[in-house]
Amino acid sequence: MYNYIKATFILFLILILFNSCSVPKSLNKYIFRQFSKSGLKQKEIELAGYKINYWDSEENKPVLILIHGFGASTEFQWYQQVQELSVNYRLILPNLLYFGKSNSNPKVYAIKNQVEALQLLLDTLHVDKFNACGVSYGGLVAAELGLQNSGRLEKLVLVDSPVKYFSDKDETIAKSEFNVSSLEELLIPNQYKGLKKLLAVAYHKPPFVPNFILKEMFYSMYNLQVEDKKELLKSLNSTRDLYANQNYFFHIPVLLVWGEADKLIPLHIGKELQQHIGTTARLEVMPNCAHMPALENPKLFNKILINFLGKKN
Repeated sequence: MYNYIKATFILFLILILFNSCSVPKSLNKYIFRQFSKSGLKQKEIELAGYKINYWDSEENKPVLILIHGFGASTEFQWYQQVQELSVNYRLILPNLLYFGKSNSNPKVYAIKNQVEALQLLLDTLHVDKFNACGVSYGGLVAAELGLQNSGRLEKLVLVDSPVKYFSDKDETIAKSEFNVSSLEELLIPNQYKGLKKLLAVAYHKPPFVPNFILKEMFYSMYNLQVEDKKELLKSLNSTRDLYANQNYFFHIPVLLVWGEADKLIPLHIGKELQQHIGTTARLEVMPNCAHMPALENPKLFNKILINFLGKKN
């Protein structure tokens, strides 16, 4: 898989050289092409002060909402999944508040606000039944959304997510591992070289990326709505006890997918969460993967996800 990532990166470089195009523009073109091939259309809607930027395939199929993590917009989180998943599902891919073009007025930063925005979106789109898959921060949003929709949610997938069991000790270990003073410094770097640490979070074997490409990507893709993202992390940290005491009991099938080498949200959290949820949950551990297994080994991740979603309740 590391060779696959390396080969893909080299291909992007060749395309850039021959087309005299920047890395972010080339990536955007490629990713938007993947979304278009999957029948997805980009949309924007304003609901009760929330401006929600999202993608929707608008097909008459079972609904699957995909919720991205903190380090990436929905486009970059899911571009390696959309084609396979679109075969059997109507895909809805929102950008959470302060990611992509999503925003809020007035400014609000709690998980409950992310959940409320998605709830309004699903209600407006007249979605009666749905499946949900969330990664990392998006997994916590998905879990909370699931608790509010016990009669509508059919299956739930949580990927390397800090649901319930991420502790102060885990935070201290992560800060030491990545040599940062705070998770804010790690997840919202203030300079382009900080993206190297983000790659080390996401990948068990991070691909080499030259500084000039990191710089382009930082200023065009990551250095956006920075202060709002900082407030999201502050809000999450201040409400950690709330989610630690939450009961995530689901009477539907739940799949937990974890990168075996995740150093940010370690595997013990997935194991504890499985025990907490009980017999409706199963845990799939992906070897040689860190915090973003859907990006690091998309072939295996897609196989696990499709196998789970394809089974009858």
